[in-house]
Amino acid sequence: MNRQIHVCERKKDSNNVVTKISLASTAETLCYSKHALCYATKTEYFVHDLLSGGTHALFPYESEVVRPLAIRVDKDEFILSGMQGLAVFATPDGCPPRPPLFCGSKKIMSFVFHQPFVHILSDDSLIVFSANDQKMKQMIECDKSEFMCNIDGRIFFCGRRGKFCELTPIQWMEQAEELLANGAVEESLQLAENHLQLSDYNTNDLMKFNFLKQRAAFVKLFAGERTEAQKLLLESEVNPREVINLYKEIRYGEMEKSSLHERTEDLPFSETEEIRYGEMEKSSLHERTEDLPFSETEVLEYLLEARSRDWASYALTTIDKALVKLFTLAGKHDAIKELDSKWNDEETRSWLLNQGSFALVADLTLAAGDSTRSFDLWRRLGTGELRDKRFDHAVPLEALKQLSNRGVVEEALRWLSRLDPSGVVRTVDALKVSLDFEFICGLLKENRSALIEYVGKRIKDSEDPAVHQMYLEILVDEVKISDSQKERKKLRRAIFDASGIDWSEMKHTLSRDDRFPVEVLLIEAKAADPVQALEKLLRSDEDGLDAAELLCSRMNKEHPELFKKLLSYYLKKDPSDEQVRRRILSLLKGLGGGPEAYEVLEKVPSDWKLSDLSRFLLRSAARVEEDVLYAKLRCDLSKSVLQTLKSCEKLRGSSDFIVVDESTLCSFCGGPVGNETIVRHPQTNAIYHQACDSR
Repeated sequence: MNRQIHVCERKKDSNNVVTKISLASTAETLCYSKHALCYATKTEYFVHDLLSGGTHALFPYESEVVRPLAIRVDKDEFILSGMQGLAVFATPDGCPPRPPLFCGSKKIMSFVFHQPFVHILSDDSLIVFSANDQKMKQMIECDKSEFMCNIDGRIFFCGRRGKFCELTPIQWMEQAEELLANGAVEESLQLAENHLQLSDYNTNDLMKFNFLKQRAAFVKLFAGERTEAQKLLLESEVNPREVINLYKEIRYGEMEKSSLHERTEDLPFSETEEIRYGEMEKSSLHERTEDLPFSETEVLEYLLEARSRDWASYALTTIDKALVKLFTLAGKHDAIKELDSKWNDEETRSWLLNQGSFALVADLTLAAGDSTRSFDLWRRLGTGELRDKRFDHAVPLEALKQLSNRGVVEEALRWLSRLDPSGVVRTVDALKVSLDFEFICGLLKENRSALIEYVGKRIKDSEDPAVHQMYLEILVDEVKISDSQKERKKLRRAIFDASGIDWSEMKHTLSRDDRFPVEVLLIEAKAADPVQALEKLLRSDEDGLDAAELLCSRMNKEHPELFKKLLSYYLKKDPSDEQVRRRILSLLKGLGGGPEAYEVLEKVPSDWKLSDLSRFLLRSAARVEEDVLYAKLRCDLSKSVLQTLKSCEKLRGSSDFIVVDESTLCSFCGGPVGNETIVRHPQTNAIYHQACDSR
């Protein structure tokens, strides 16, 4: 029995043997793991794999020199005392997973494992090794000690005189920080995680662990391990300002001293321009004062990822201010406009000004409520004092529509009228402030086309004869200067649109210039006899026919005979002539009416397609339907008014005032009404006591 090891399984109240291991001699020491069993005889160490049932011989030893010891350091991994002061690691496959621990010539009396350290007790000292890197971390003199054990994480050892001592380790946080200071990031975090498991994830320890992860992130960052650094920065929720602070290109002010690192120099950035605000500030998370070698792409990736996290909502403004610099240097100005506007402060705008982003600063200044400064920047851009290829004069024109400050508006229009006079004309009608007609005309006097456009709009909503007179005079001058057919057509239409002016004076003025014979006839039509003027136009050239059609379309409502006269004139010519045909169809497209439709259909050539006349016929049919509808409405309205008058007549008596005094008598009982409640008959106006009326 002494030469067998029985592996039993406990079920209810009985023990069932599942494996029997035969030994060559008595077992001197034994250590169990879930899937393996390590033991030593008097001369050799063995490991038995409980899954495969195989046994592997590890190495021999001399019992006179070596005390056989075996403990578990990890899942299915053991550490054994060996010859020449070695502590050897072993696994079920018989192969050592890592190098042995060397204790020198001292005899190993006992050892215990407490993650991540192996504590080895020799005959005159206690040596502490790290299981991760197999390096000695500490040596403590303790003469004549023979036994050591680990009880729930507490390490005790006993001397030869029976005196028990407890080995109190340095606090786990101090150990982790020391590892971190030596660059052992993974070991430091692993030590902290092991402690968290033992402490059942105590809240206070969790906070310490997160702080450790934050510091570890900066260690990785300074070591150039940027992917791992970014992961830790985000997991530990490091304030993005701590990261921004490391780059002179994107930080604010001087570098702050941090408790997370000791760097005091800026990190070099891939761009030559700086995007940090001010000098590197000292941080409470580290002590570094020099810059880090970090590329624009990686900084941008980190900031955008941090910006998307819920926990970083408190730092959105800080992140966005840094992103403004990054986007500016990258030329991504559209991306800046998608950021939250809370970053829009004087510090950021000043930096953007130094970068030459004048147009963007003008937009931001206006958004911040300072219209005076924004329009001053736009003015300097518009006059060429400042240069920015992104400047668009349509932006200040649109911004003017929101202003109520007359002074700012007028000053802006003075220089905008030189850049975009047509844009000024389009903007004036949408302004919140009302500007003088003469002021706008003065701004546009150097650009006649814009002036014509502006005054032409005004005659539609102005009854001032001076405005109408001015419009005609401007058009007359423009025709004299440019001989433009476009402006001449505007002049002819303006003759019919204008009102309240002295037509005799205008006719006299144009009559003295042989370039306006048609316009003189149109004035005669407007001011005197349109039929006679039409006859004169029909006797003129092709230009006169165009004017005749204009006259007909503008005055046919008051003088329907004009249409018939012009149509008859065309039909007397050869209708098969394509030019005549086009003029007839053009005339019909602009006109239409019930009686006219019958006459037209009788007069036009029978071989003309109805499709050519479709527009005229549709307008005529619509006009007939409109007349019928109006007639019905007038009829219904008349009936309604009559009915209302009759109702009013019926109610007239009940709406008269009735005077009640002390002499008023009840029409039913004959007694005075007194102070009792009374009622009145709606038709006879008879007065009753309410009590009498209810009998």
